[in-house]
Amino acid sequence: MQGDERKTLLIARYNETLPVKWCFVNAVKEIMIGSFDKCEVFSGNLALVRMGKLYGYVNRYGNIVIPPKFSTAQSFHEGYATVAVEKEPNSTLYGVIDTSGTFVVMPNYAWLGTPSEGRVPYQTQKKGLTVFGYLNMKGEVVIEAQYTQVSRFNDGLAAVRMEDKEGYINIDGEIIIPIKYNRARMFKNGSAFVSIGKNKSALINTKGEILWGPYKQKDCY
Repeated sequence: MQGDERKTLLIARYNETLPVKWCFVNAVKEIMIGSFDKCEVFSGNLALVRMGKLYGYVNRYGNIVIPPKFSTAQSFHEGYATVAVEKEPNSTLYGVIDTSGTFVVMPNYAWLGTPSEGRVPYQTQKKGLTVFGYLNMKGEVVIEAQYTQVSRFNDGLAAVRMEDKEGYINIDGEIIIPIKYNRARMFKNGSAFVSIGKNKSALINTKGEILWGPYKQKDCY
């Protein structure tokens, strides 16, 4: 088998029968890996698949690298993936694994977000409220849970919400762009859209400087 045939694998329906099964095909629609109850596109050399009710990961040769043992799971991002295990009926806890399937953040959390730039969002309860903060890849709290909404990090910044306003923090939890916007979207390639005032949006850079706008939102999205 030529290595090039494994570089680009596409998700396809395995057949027309029910229940629906999915597989991976190459550019000329030859079935290379299959079949699964669900699968996601490859992230690096691993793809998330579901077999029955449980999720695991396969490599580009169809070998099961991480056995299906998670009740839910995400695709790998920057070498880590958030997964969940069912500790007991109706009790699901989240953790983070590396590409060997080893837990780097133990499954002790009611919810975890997508790992990025060495941080993973976590959720807890304080004074009856759901709040969010960030762990490092050792499972240590590095940014205390205090926000009502958070995003993953990108370009060194994450959008966070406190009460009814949003802004941006760095991986150390320092506020880099003030929490003053009605809406703050995730940075991509050094810029992000934010909502300013009533029905207006602008494009800002990682210093919070306006690159474009503000204009009516329909002109910005």
